[in-house]
Amino acid sequence: MNLALITPGKLKKAYLRHGCADYLARLEHFARVQVIEVRAEPCRRGADPAMIARLECRRILARVPAGAVLIAFDSSGRQLDSLAMARMMKDLRDSGRTRIAFAIGGPLGLDAELLERADECLSLSKMTFPHELARLIVLEQLYRAFSIVHGQPYHKE
Repeated sequence: MNLALITPGKLKKAYLRHGCADYLARLEHFARVQVIEVRAEPCRRGADPAMIARLECRRILARVPAGAVLIAFDSSGRQLDSLAMARMMKDLRDSGRTRIAFAIGGPLGLDAELLERADECLSLSKMTFPHELARLIVLEQLYRAFSIVHGQPYHKE
């Protein structure tokens, strides 16, 4: 499978960079994963939050690979457990949909235009996470999903 994780901005914290690098290395056994960092829009005092989210989302949409299934992560999305995520990834693979793009918004979330374009909208939790931590969580959950699909012992039920 060819996966793209598209998100605004670079990881600033070393522990997040290390964690993401670890899961990216683990995922190499199952899929090709490309992390695409689009330019984050500065959140200056007095700036319009809707405009900031719209600009970032347009940058994300511009980087979605042609023909890719787009899965957006947003608090309004449906929640899956890890087994359901694994089934979704397996079903996509088995149906020949092997190009998948995952979109994570910046601090202001994802714009309605991107959510409408998405083939699927998932929520990581009812809790709120910093967008940089969400990147690590998504990578870990992708690794967990592929481990489940391939019968690896990483996931404990």
